[in-house]
Amino acid sequence: MSTEILKKLEGGDPNATFPVIMVSEEVEANPALLDDIFKGAVSPDSLVRMRSAQVIGRVAWQHPDYLIPYNTRLIEVLSRAKERQYRRNLIMLLPHLRLTAAEKERVSEVLRGFLEDKNVTVIIAAFEAMVELAGDDPARQVKLLPMLDELARTGSPAVRVRARRAQEKLFQSLTAEE
Repeated sequence: MSTEILKKLEGGDPNATFPVIMVSEEVEANPALLDDIFKGAVSPDSLVRMRSAQVIGRVAWQHPDYLIPYNTRLIEVLSRAKERQYRRNLIMLLPHLRLTAAEKERVSEVLRGFLEDKNVTVIIAAFEAMVELAGDDPARQVKLLPMLDELARTGSPAVRVRARRAQEKLFQSLTAEE
């Protein structure tokens, strides 16, 4: 790895959380380090890639404004993500970002593609992120209902249950506004 911060994400137990926590704290103290973390997010080293995504997620949770300059880059990284856990980590941080309407639309396109994934956790994370991104926008919420209906009828048992819950959430939101 070319940078010191990324070296801290290399090697060891893949399930160890300490490197992610340690690097997240450094990035929160110095947001300029996000440039290096985004380089790590496309690293050929799968562990560095995964941990970089986890760092981005932790930073997004605490300081979503830090990621605003990186939204386009993050969407590009997400669109190229192939590994299940890596996709899931990236998807889960999306609702914490401050996205423009155009960025939300681009992210929704990428997430719709993930609904074809063979992994149930990726599918669930994708449609749940789409529901979160729709927020309180009735037009976006209504557009999601047919997709959720299809998933609630044809998905795996876990997908069907979570799709029905997402439908209920949207219905409650839509009827509360009337």
